[in-house]
Amino acid sequence: MTQGFYTHSEIISQPEAWADALRVVEQAEAQLKTLLQTDYDQVLFTGCGSTYYLSLAAAALFQQLTGKLARAVPGGELLLNPENYIAQGGNPCWLQSAAPVPPPKQSAL
Repeated sequence: MTQGFYTHSEIISQPEAWADALRVVEQAEAQLKTLLQTDYDQVLFTGCGSTYYLSLAAAALFQQLTGKLARAVPGGELLLNPENYIAQGGNPCWLQSAAPVPPPKQSAL
């Protein structure tokens, strides 16, 4: 395999990936408006690995755009130690990011 093949493939796929992401947001417009109008005391973005890094960016952008408290938390941390991130009696909104799972490859038998 050629060195840098996957990096090059990722870079050239970005325009299509961003267009797909915008379509997903447009399709979820009603749900997103409801989310923004709900009275949460904080919004927790979670993920594991690469999607945790996505959660860091999403939480910062969400807080900047909405003024609502938002933070990113590794998924395992939230599962094992929720008391460190959710105030007792708090009303958090939990948003989990996940990497898309490609369909299984077909093989001829």
